[in-house]
Amino acid sequence: MLRYLNIGKRNFGRWPLAAFNRPNWEFYAVLEGPCGVVLPGGREQVLKRRNLWVFPPFHTHGWHGDPDEPCEIVALHFNKVPHVLESLLRDKQACLECSLDEEACGQIKQMAMALEPDYNRPTQLSQVRSERVLLDLTLLVLEDAPASALPTLEQKAAEKVDTAIAWFKSHLSEGPSVTEVAAAVHVSPTHLRRLFAKVRDESPRSLFNQIRLETASHLLAETSEKLDFIAAQCGYSSASNLARDFKAYRGLSPSHWRKRTTDYARILDAFRKEADSVEE
Repeated sequence: MLRYLNIGKRNFGRWPLAAFNRPNWEFYAVLEGPCGVVLPGGREQVLKRRNLWVFPPFHTHGWHGDPDEPCEIVALHFNKVPHVLESLLRDKQACLECSLDEEACGQIKQMAMALEPDYNRPTQLSQVRSERVLLDLTLLVLEDAPASALPTLEQKAAEKVDTAIAWFKSHLSEGPSVTEVAAAVHVSPTHLRRLFAKVRDESPRSLFNQIRLETASHLLAETSEKLDFIAAQCGYSSASNLARDFKAYRGLSPSHWRKRTTDYARILDAFRKEADSVEE
């Protein structure tokens, strides 16, 4: 789902953006003019034109530019991406990028502008439209990435794993066990573990716990629901059990996580307003 969208002119040469991290997946395109990544410690990467970057959640970066030449950018944040893209960015301080031609720049700008009404006033179709844009952006950035067709047996294994994950998500509040998930997708628990090890290089228990805690993270950031309610939605028997696992996973208590993500949203909103005022 789309979490943030911004389109406009920037002059990062005069007003550079210091490196900080964002909690979502970020697609950042420079359509006109020069723009470059700033890494922690103020390390400035080379300026690029017509370029698209993809950063995983909590990647630390900022932006710099040419003081004599503004740039036009499009920034889109999503809470999740297709597995094929996620698998290429397991290193949370890595990123993917690709150069853009004039046609691709026009397409990205058009997609972002078409999504603006959905971002500002979401409707029942907003998520569908944002997912379509996410898929188009993913295809664009992966066109030049190393990718090969999976053999048939691996395709079947991946499909079975994806089915198990989808079933677990749809029954999340029930807190299903690995055995129950395996039964739902018609394999034994042992075989399901083998499939997860082959396809995801992790156990189903580990991934299911991650899904529960990522869902809790989203509910804490996007709603004002109490911890008891969130625990029940994520399949926990009590708020205290959720709080214990959440602290181990995020390194923050649920209340501190909620405050941090709320503060982040305020920073983004303030930055957007400041950028809009500079443009005027």
